[in-house]
Amino acid sequence: MKKIIENIFIIIFNIAIYPFLILSLKSKNTLVFGERLGQTYKDNSRFLYEYALKNKINYKCIWITESKKIYLKLKKRNEHVFYRDSLPALYYILISKYIFITVDFKDVSKKIKLFNRLNIIQLWHGTQLKKSIIDTGKENYKYHTIASKEFFKYKTSFSPKIKKILTGYPRNDVLNGKKKDKKFSIAYFPTYTKQFNFLVLPSKIENLKILEFKEKYNYSFFISLHPTQKSSNIFKNKKNCIKILSSDPTFNTYEFLNNVDILITDISSLCFDYLLLNKPIIFMIKDNKFTSKIPMRFDYKQVLPGPIVSSWEEALIEIKKFQNNDQYIKKRKNISKRFNYFNDSQNSKRVFQKLKI
Repeated sequence: MKKIIENIFIIIFNIAIYPFLILSLKSKNTLVFGERLGQTYKDNSRFLYEYALKNKINYKCIWITESKKIYLKLKKRNEHVFYRDSLPALYYILISKYIFITVDFKDVSKKIKLFNRLNIIQLWHGTQLKKSIIDTGKENYKYHTIASKEFFKYKTSFSPKIKKILTGYPRNDVLNGKKKDKKFSIAYFPTYTKQFNFLVLPSKIENLKILEFKEKYNYSFFISLHPTQKSSNIFKNKKNCIKILSSDPTFNTYEFLNNVDILITDISSLCFDYLLLNKPIIFMIKDNKFTSKIPMRFDYKQVLPGPIVSSWEEALIEIKKFQNNDQYIKKRKNISKRFNYFNDSQNSKRVFQKLKI
């Protein structure tokens, strides 16, 4: 019943604002930013927003969020931040020159459903091996940014009116390979999907082997969990030998990646970003039958430039191999060139240049 009432309210609200959308004048110097349903401050929108704050001082940059932690952090910095679907947030959305998002329009509003007068820029959240909602989505974006010419060949939106612009991803501008921590670090970034559980936890025996490995070589091991995955549940009654990265919605993952010497992941788009550093990657995929549940755009075995393992025991063997001989340098470079057209840390600048801002 509550959902029905909410839907009726949204319909009435959109009917009410329609004349305003038609008659309203757009502000030439107002930009709105949001990401991942208002829950995080760590993806492409964040880095483009921070670039705009420093380099586009004639523009009013608005951040919209649903997170109290993000709100308070930006408010403390005296920035223009508003809660999603608050009256000020709705006002700035309606008059803004451009609206930047990373998942869908719910990044900035759940109430507004009319897109005909809104200039929405879909920054997206990574170069994906799998097909995704953007292939079948029904939202009307003005532009969709991509990082590779490869995606000019593929349908990446439901509407041919949406223009693809080759800019690279703003979040990759901070990938410079400069380590702050001299200790050798290995980080595990498993993909989170509803269709298939990619997370591979070490067994008791593997836990002991990782502990021995850490002590022998003085390595650090990290794991990054999805916000919906609570470490207290995942590692319940288990001795965790891997340090869990901060789940703070403002944690700067891409600054952290500069300190990572070997990445362990699966079909995550993060691997294509990490290729810009040309460091070893190990792909941990426990069951290749995931392709029956997740539609793929590419054959993952052909484009993953590193060993594919199914367990932590196998991963440790590959880590030892990388200590002596990295056989994947050339393949990583080739795959990176294919999926990262730019490697100059100028992606944010390029987005604004393409939009003539």
